[in-house]
Parts: sequence; C-alpha cells; structure tokens
Amino acid sequence: MKNSFFVLLLLSLFATATRGQSQFVVDSSAQIVKAHIHYLASDALMGRNTPSAGLDSAAGYIARQFAKWKIKPAGGNYLHSIGLYQQHLGEGNSMVVAVGDKSVQLPLKDGFIPFGFSASGRVEAPLVFAGYGVVDSVRGIDSYQGLDVHGKLVVVLSDTPPVMQKDDVKMSEEEKMLAAARKGAVGMVLVTGPAHRLILKPRGYTWPSLSKIIPNNLLPFEIGRDVHKDIPAVHAGEPFIEALWGSADALKNIQLKLDEGVMPSAFPLPVAAASLQINIVKDELSANNVIGCIEGSDQDLKNEFVIIGGHYDHLGAGPDKGDGSDCIYNGADDNASGTAGVLEVARLFSVQPEPPRRSVVFMLFAGEERGLLGSQAYVQQPVFPLKSTVAMINLDMISRNGDSLFLEGAASCPELSAMVVEHNKQTGLNLILDHNGLTGGSDHASFAGHNIPFLFFISGLHADYHKVTDNPDRSDAPKAARVARLAFLTAWQIANQQQYYSIKK
Repeated sequence: MKNSFFVLLLLSLFATATRGQSQFVVDSSAQIVKAHIHYLASDALMGRNTPSAGLDSAAGYIARQFAKWKIKPAGGNYLHSIGLYQQHLGEGNSMVVAVGDKSVQLPLKDGFIPFGFSASGRVEAPLVFAGYGVVDSVRGIDSYQGLDVHGKLVVVLSDTPPVMQKDDVKMSEEEKMLAAARKGAVGMVLVTGPAHRLILKPRGYTWPSLSKIIPNNLLPFEIGRDVHKDIPAVHAGEPFIEALWGSADALKNIQLKLDEGVMPSAFPLPVAAASLQINIVKDELSANNVIGCIEGSDQDLKNEFVIIGGHYDHLGAGPDKGDGSDCIYNGADDNASGTAGVLEVARLFSVQPEPPRRSVVFMLFAGEERGLLGSQAYVQQPVFPLKSTVAMINLDMISRNGDSLFLEGAASCPELSAMVVEHNKQTGLNLILDHNGLTGGSDHASFAGHNIPFLFFISGLHADYHKVTDNPDRSDAPKAARVARLAFLTAWQIANQQQYYSIKK
C-alpha cells in the first residue's frame, strides 16, 4: 500500500513537471493564420483606423473567433471601451482677475487658454502664489509647505527650481495641477516664468477654435481619465502677470530670488482673487480592446495572469484621388499579422486536453497607432490586477523579412528571453536578441511601465511599413504561424510553472 502511494506520488509529480511539453504541443496552422490576415487587411475594413467602422468590424471578428473556441469573455464581455474621446472648447470660457477694487477681464487666447486636462466648471476664489508648484519628495522640495491653499486658486510658475533642473527632473503642467488638487486647491493658473523664458503668451492647449491653421479634424484623441482628480486649470499670459505684479520684470525679479533661495517658495497674494469659467466639451467615440480569457486550473495560480497581446488597428485610408490609385492602408503586416498570431495562440491554448495552471488572457488593442491608447487604457483600468500579471507577450509585425525574428528588449527580461531561445529550437527561426534593454514603440511598453516582465516579437521594418502597399499578398503567413507557435510554447511554459520573472530598467 505504501509502495503504491509513492508510485502514484511520483507519477503525479512527473505529470506536473512535464505539463506543457510534447503531449501538449500542437502545430500552428498557416492556413488559419492566412485567413485571419486576409480578412483583417481586406479593403472592406478600410485600414482599421481608430475609431472607424472597419475597426469595429475587426473587433467583432476577433470576438467571434474567441467565442468559436470557447474562450471566455473577460469581465463578462469581449469588448472593452478604451474611453476614447475628442474635446473642444465650448461657449462661455472666461477669466476675471481682481486686485483690490480693480477687476480685469482677460481675453481668451491672448489672456488665458484652458489646458486640455482642465476640468470644466466655474471657480471664484482668492489667489495664492505657490512658486513652481512642485512636490519632490526625493529632493525634499514642497512648494506648498506652510501654505494653506484649501479652497483657493493656486498660481504657479512654469518649469522647475534649479535643483531639479540640475538633475534634469521635470514636472509637467498636468502633474502640477494634480499636486495642487491634492493640496486642496480649487483651480490652477500657470504663468510662464520670465526669468527663463522670453515668450510669455499662453499656449495651454492647441484648440482648433483658437487657431487659424489647425483644422478641427486634427483634434488629438484622448482616452478616459479620472476626472474626479481634475480641477480647472489655465495658462495665463502677460495681462494676468501685469494685473498681479504690475509687470513681467517684477515677476522676473521674484523668480530670480526664488531660484537663489532668498524668498520663500510660496506666499499669499493680498486682496487678489479670480473667477474662472471653463467649458470643455468631450465628444465620446467608439473604440474597444477585445479581451478573452482561459481560466487556470490551479486553485491558487488561476489568480495569476499571462497576457498575450497585439494591436489590431492601423492607419485607415487616405483621400480617394479618383484616379483608381490605392488609398487604403491595409496594414497586413502591421498588425493584422500580429493579431492573427494572437488568435492562433488562443486557438492552440483552447485545443489542449487540459487548461494551463495560470489564467491566460488574449488581448487585442485599439489605438496603438495613435500612441498606445488601447494598452494605456487597459493598464489605467485593468480587468485583471496588474500586480497579479506575471508576464506580457506582444506580437507586432511578425510576417515579413524571411526567417528573422527580433526579440526586442531581451536584456530587460533575461529569464524570459532564455526561455524563448530554448523553445526556438523547435521553430527554427533566425532569432535576434536585442541587448539594448527596455524598448518602447508598441503595446508592451504600457505594461513595462508598470514593472510587468515582457517579450516583444517583431520581424522588423520593411519598405511597405505604413504604406498602402502593406497588403496581405506580401505577408508570409507560414512565418507568422511559426512565430505564433513560438509564442504559444513560451506562454504555455510561463502559464504552467510557478516561477516569477524580473524586469531590468
């Protein structure tokens, strides 16, 4: 009886150790990958711009593949809005500053410009000068020390103090707004510091309605933000400076004394107040990440996650010249190929006789071409906890340049890279390891920014990159299928070993 028990125990341990090896491995299908690429990069989808009907069609196609393979929707739905919007200045933006018994109405554009991150609303409050408006715990700098700004409008200078400039440490206008809000301020007015800048005109945000050369269709796209942290914030110009200090030279002298440490970093402005009326209109747009999940089989490890992802958007279409020339940026390699690769990895996971021990998430991102919008939206509002995400594998442009495959950022995650090298013995790709450390430029960067170990597979650039000639007939589907197989073998090992990985920056 005792001998039987030990035999069973050894068999059980062997089964766990070999999970994910030969009996679990299946070949990827070049035909399936080719079908995905040809649909996603077809003219019917018009280049899958973010946002567009073609992008929505691609999202529906991806969701149907997940459903066909019985891959569960993440959080009850395959489609997850990235909170995409554009914004424009509405009517009624105004600013009035009062010093003593004198009030000055500042003109929109030349007198003040709301920042793009500003909250809308009306604020009327006393003004308090908070120097550079910085909080830097590393260097022990707090512009708000000893200053009560609760319920007040904070006036801050652009740039940072010399000690931070010396170390090339910057603080953005938005970070200054958030710091002011955390201190209890109800609004922020930023002015350009005349001691270090010649041009004092407000720039705030490039609102097309305030420009003669910027058309409305060039409004930048934004993703959802926690507006509850925002307060009204504007960039004010020389009329505001003159109303408070009499001249730009007077403020320049104050700034120079601040830099020399002669004056306190912040102080109230006696009998000075201002009223702000900010009206920023947000136009919500449709764009979704598509997310499916296979739940892990291990009672504990199922609460840890391995992400395999890639972006499914591209550049859309240019104007039709009417001469029959191609105007559609089909994006077959970039990144219908990576999307097809993720779908193939998902299929391979779905056909295994047993699920992996850890949960595996398949994630296709919108808005990568507009600045990693989809992956940024995910890490801001993750479906699965980032602290429980063990690794992220990113597939982007995997169907060109012969057998070559670059493993970008290999030096950042050496344990994962070694795993890929070992599994590549089964796929035979010409694997080129990048030893430059962390690299950006694709959706893995959003996860690396949260210290999540990553692998980035890419075949490299080519003559058709971001051109209308990046068509399906130029993509090597068998190669993309081999990359998908390599990604599957690697992901399967990560998902079945109770091991954790580091990321070097």
